[in-house]
Amino acid sequence: MLICTRNNTTLTLKYFALFLITISILNFAEAQNSFLIIDKESNLIFESELISQSDSFHSAIYPKVISEITNYDSIQKSFTNGNSRFLNHYPINIFNHSSRIVPLLNLDLSKDLSGNPSPYKTGMGVLFHSDINVKLSLEFSFYGAKERFDIQNQRQIDNTGILPHIGTYNAQITDAYAYTNWQGYIAYRPYRFLNFQVGKQKNFIGDGYRSLLLSDNSSPYPFIKATVHAGKIQYMVLYQFLKDIDTEFETSPNEAKFSTSHMLSWNIGKRFNINLFETVIWRDHLEPTVHRGYDINYLNPIIFLRPVEFSIGSPDNVIMGGGTRLRLFKNTHLYGQFILDEFKLKEIISDAGWWANKYGYQVGVKIYDLFKIKHLFVLGEYNTVRPFMYSHKTSMENYGNMYQPLAHPLGANFKEVIALANFQKNRWQFQAKICYSKIGIDKDSTNYGQNIYRSYFDNKNEYGNFTLQGLLTRIVSNELKVSYIINPLWNLKVESGIRLYSYSNNNEQVKQSSIFLSFKTLF
Repeated sequence: MLICTRNNTTLTLKYFALFLITISILNFAEAQNSFLIIDKESNLIFESELISQSDSFHSAIYPKVISEITNYDSIQKSFTNGNSRFLNHYPINIFNHSSRIVPLLNLDLSKDLSGNPSPYKTGMGVLFHSDINVKLSLEFSFYGAKERFDIQNQRQIDNTGILPHIGTYNAQITDAYAYTNWQGYIAYRPYRFLNFQVGKQKNFIGDGYRSLLLSDNSSPYPFIKATVHAGKIQYMVLYQFLKDIDTEFETSPNEAKFSTSHMLSWNIGKRFNINLFETVIWRDHLEPTVHRGYDINYLNPIIFLRPVEFSIGSPDNVIMGGGTRLRLFKNTHLYGQFILDEFKLKEIISDAGWWANKYGYQVGVKIYDLFKIKHLFVLGEYNTVRPFMYSHKTSMENYGNMYQPLAHPLGANFKEVIALANFQKNRWQFQAKICYSKIGIDKDSTNYGQNIYRSYFDNKNEYGNFTLQGLLTRIVSNELKVSYIINPLWNLKVESGIRLYSYSNNNEQVKQSSIFLSFKTLF
């Protein structure tokens, strides 16, 4: 995340005011060229409806355009009833209900039961959304918070100086951090099958809880995205403007890096989908005073990136992969992903553990309306990634953003199992989640391939590599919670539950258990 200084904050507010002035002189109309937020819980209710739609629906690209959800209004109305403005309407509707202003709130209090400092979060902000006409929409939010993190996330902050999923911070206040954040987008749909989006947000590719291709793990970043939807075919091109720390230097500032990604999704019949993904990442600074900028070679939206990268001398990091989804029964879906950096078939056949055979895969199952109980959802998922996947010559070419992986939060050299159950009845939501993972972290200065911010040239073994090599570490993260959705239109909810976490290897063992109570909105 890019932190707003006082000058930047003033500039941001000026842009916000300019948005309001601009839209006030335009002709407004109701529209659905908006996007759902990327939130696995709040999207479940829509996802269960989306899978029953025609074979023209593509499930792997998020956030979803609301226009893709044919019965969006009826789903929303099923959760809003009565005339209470607080419970069933947006707080502030303007311009004949085509625009709205929504407060952003977050009060998250926890009580640690293990004797550790109790994490907490207090934050507030504002979101403005406008459907200017049937083709053009915009959204802008500004948010500030103070947060003390739990042991799991504090470990990452100590190692990187970066707040997980957030980025840099404004100030450290004892053992808490103050930060600000702005996000937003402008979406334009000139034709029914074509959508353009420019903004600063996160993106997600996949049908699972995790993604090995592109996840919402890292900080929000500026991007330009175009999506073409032609029946059974959907194609996306994504231009990303990233920032990162060059880990070759101890005092490296945040420097620019770039990425171009292509995604092709094809529905074969009504039950089977296959999608193909490719991305290339490159650094801006070739030398201290030489800027490469956004390489014109990667602007073409319909080229294959690997041949282009090879034609200019292979200086960059190209990653390829794909996914699939199979509707086995009416409400049961199998899904998976495969990610590939590089490999040699000869080395795979020899089974000698060559370090550069870098790949990973995901397999999972989703069941909607289990036992014919409406809105009872279960998920089981397995993820594994070999050592050195996503890493490169330096951190400026790795598959990361702001010292955080762009794909799976564990980086590489891991195996993970996730089980999730979610049930929603009216505005009540109940969820149980279990995450069990094993990772092989570095020891004795040897690079065992888990840390994608370490150069793959750095002190590695050429052969004899295997998944979970290094210091074997087990991570268990469980959560049980109940939520009440106060207002589904602007995602206002209160929730409470218990979290259990443990991190253990031969060198240390850390355990934390806490109960929590939250009053918040999601954005």
